[in-house]
Amino acid sequence: MELFMVGFVLSASLCFDIGVANVAVIQTSLTKGVTPGIYMGLGATTSDMLYAILSLLGLSLLLNNIYVKYTLWVGGTLVLVYMTYLMLKDAFRERNLNLEADDSIEKGSLFKHYFKGFALTASSPSGFIWFATVGGSIISATINNHSKTDIFFFFGGFFLFNLLWSLFLPVVVKKAEYIVGPKILNIFSFIAAIIFLYFAGHVFMDGYKHLLN
Repeated sequence: MELFMVGFVLSASLCFDIGVANVAVIQTSLTKGVTPGIYMGLGATTSDMLYAILSLLGLSLLLNNIYVKYTLWVGGTLVLVYMTYLMLKDAFRERNLNLEADDSIEKGSLFKHYFKGFALTASSPSGFIWFATVGGSIISATINNHSKTDIFFFFGGFFLFNLLWSLFLPVVVKKAEYIVGPKILNIFSFIAAIIFLYFAGHVFMDGYKHLLN
């Protein structure tokens, strides 16, 4: 259950980080409707899961190296603290959403929205950096001293929150359309800051426990 919750909260930190894919889902939900927004979110979820699995496979090969462990510990903690700062800064700045109709998307099928969500997430530099630094450090701290079977609980939590986010974000955005814009995006950024701060402590304490003691 502990690994499940870590995966669940880790996924939340990724989802609440307002990037290109989330803004696209919000815009699509407002201009095209809830269903296209859900399909785009599911595409993003598929990409996130692929990145998470690749991160785990890569780390499994590297974690026997003590220098890699120290790099993930120190570097991951510093990156998470920096991400906390960025999210707090983001939470207090003004944002604008372009709510004009996009005919090139509107004429397409729902699966085009799915593949656009997948492509936006897979090609996002911020998403790649997140998994290479933040995600890698947290996954490293999480899988220490756990069996391969236990890792399925971690990915179960990760997938569940990502799926729920894809299903509920378009609905919430559409219902709260009158306040969408700076307010809802700033709230998401503030929540992400809190989660990043929590994981900074998690990664630091895990490294201190397993590497220095």
